Amino acid sequence: MQNLRLSEKIGYGLGDFASNLIFNSVNTYLMFFYTEKFGLAAAAASTLLFVARFWDALVDPVVGTICDRTQTRWGKFRPYLLFVPVPIAVVALLAYSTPDLASGGKLVWAYVTYISLMTLYSAINIPYGAMPAAITSDPLARAQLTTYRMIFAFGGGIIVNLVTLPIVHWFGGDSARGYQLAITFLALLAIIGYWACFGLTKERVTHQPEHKPEIRRDLSTVFASRPWWILLIMGGAMFSFSLFPFYCGMYYIKYVFLDESAASTFFTVATCGMLFGAVLNMTLVQLFDRRRLAIAAGIWGAVFSMTLSFVAPGHALALNVNIFLELIAIGVGAPVLWAMVGDCADYVELSSGRRVVALTASSVSFAMKLGSGIGGGLVGYALTHYGYVPNAVQSEVAKAGIESMMTLFPALGYLCFSLAAACFPITREVSNRLEAQLQAMRNDRKFAAK
Repeated sequence: MQNLRLSEKIGYGLGDFASNLIFNSVNTYLMFFYTEKFGLAAAAASTLLFVARFWDALVDPVVGTICDRTQTRWGKFRPYLLFVPVPIAVVALLAYSTPDLASGGKLVWAYVTYISLMTLYSAINIPYGAMPAAITSDPLARAQLTTYRMIFAFGGGIIVNLVTLPIVHWFGGDSARGYQLAITFLALLAIIGYWACFGLTKERVTHQPEHKPEIRRDLSTVFASRPWWILLIMGGAMFSFSLFPFYCGMYYIKYVFLDESAASTFFTVATCGMLFGAVLNMTLVQLFDRRRLAIAAGIWGAVFSMTLSFVAPGHALALNVNIFLELIAIGVGAPVLWAMVGDCADYVELSSGRRVVALTASSVSFAMKLGSGIGGGLVGYALTHYGYVPNAVQSEVAKAGIESMMTLFPALGYLCFSLAAACFPITREVSNRLEAQLQAMRNDRKFAAK
């Protein structure tokens, strides 16, 4: 295995630390902010999250193809970590702003700021996700990088949950000003993380394409790849249903658990569970096949998502222990999912001769946003269906519906993740064979070029 410097592993991890300062704040708090602070109807906010996904379906593959064609003195992917952070920080602040507009104007503001934020997220997260294949060609070293990525990503989530609600409550809880100050702090910290990632990493793996770049040909090549579609399904399952405890957690804590003050601890403990899983994954990925790890993680998560239904209101210890154990599944499964991106890129290159790492990474990036859109969107529609009323005592039907979103919905996501992983064709043995064949093919090209 190629030994990368610890500073480079940490540097790469800081990139997703920065991304999750933004992405986690959106996943956990933005829907709640829209309905209870900004004044949008739950169904209208859900429609926004769904509509934005259609835009992402167009944008993400385009971003991937552009990144694969980028050539600078800093490499293909690192430049995006230098130039995109400031714009994404500014737009994140705008998304949490509350201009004095009529209801229609508020909805337009939400559409423009949210879609812009997700577009900029694509512009930085897709090249970032492609970087391991440019940093090293060793599959195990790439898996280590993605594990560091997840450790720092979940660390970013912990920061989000530790600071957001305390800052909001500092301003009285009912004021949106607290959310604006919180996102300002998180956005500035994200800029520092992105720039540290840029400075501490290096792209070593260069590829001379056998064919001239053709966007249409690259897209058709990737879309014809079975592993690419499986990654899309796995990511969609994980980031939609499996993460429902974050999408509807604020509603569950306030209206079912009946202790809104427990929210900050709940989300922090949940993120600590993911962090523990990612640390555990550092050992597991060296001992077990990545595909089997993904299957096991999904089954583990499904079991503990259902046990949450036995937690009684007010029993904080039982609630936090259960969510910690459940979210270990995400901590183990997410690094495996991102490590599979490099395997998929190798698979595509060997079969077609085309190196499209960023376009391959776009499958997981799009799956993340598709999943968050589906998850967040379903929350709003489900709340409307169950008769949810903002800032009021909920009916028994509404409370039962919110509880099902915390138990049944995540279990479905975990099981779909496991089933899709079982269909992924690239095992550890296949991955090692692909790397050996690719290295031989690249050496042949260099010899022929001479």
